[in-house]
Amino acid sequence: MNRLRLGRVDVSAVVERAGPTRPTWLLPDAAPEAVERHRDWLAPHFLDAKGRFLQSIHTFVVRAPGLTVLVDTCVGNDKDRGGRQPFHMMRTTFLDDLRAAGVAPDAVDVVLCTHLHVDHVGWNTRLDDGRWVPTFPRARYLFARREWEHWSSEADADAGRVMADSVTPIVDAGLDPDRKLTTDDLVGGDNLFVAATGVTDGALLNGVKYTRDGAETDSIVIRSRSGTVRRVQAWHELDKLTRFSGREYR
Repeated sequence: MNRLRLGRVDVSAVVERAGPTRPTWLLPDAAPEAVERHRDWLAPHFLDAKGRFLQSIHTFVVRAPGLTVLVDTCVGNDKDRGGRQPFHMMRTTFLDDLRAAGVAPDAVDVVLCTHLHVDHVGWNTRLDDGRWVPTFPRARYLFARREWEHWSSEADADAGRVMADSVTPIVDAGLDPDRKLTTDDLVGGDNLFVAATGVTDGALLNGVKYTRDGAETDSIVIRSRSGTVRRVQAWHELDKLTRFSGREYR
């Protein structure tokens, strides 16, 4: 992926694995005819000629003066995933690729897990003499307390394996899941804006809610200089959006 430069911030991606994926593996209702209706904007970057999604599992590397952040940490090596392919006992060159991109494990300052699914937390830890230890020893790991509470109480065996080898060792190493972040923690720099819209319900934002005639979204905008936090609740008329954009939103 090409690097993106935003002022003094540099954003790039290091890919762990990428390739075509059967749409129904991700979205059970993504029948071929439903996917084909969206080919005009999905292809060629996200849909191939055979109607398969082009999936990439990667970490975003965010670099600013004096700060290196990883956003999500992929699947990881040596992880027991109950035989479920392609994630079970993977062996990739991810750490070597990360170094080739100029990021050594001990140079990472922050690891941010947007959520705690199997393909977002794997390289939080690595296997060292039979123990799972933090891969990025200097980093401060961040994830939402609501995610931690949910997956810690989940009885599913697959989720339990993910928590046991990729999340719980980070907490055991000193992360405090009860610590609340302030605006200064979330937004730094001289004059930085952060904007986000919820997709599914989370600790900070509500997810998209669909009704018969439209959709509601929940967004937040944070400015570092003033400490201002704005919340935006928006209503979208899907028929008008379809006429305006030429894309089907239902």
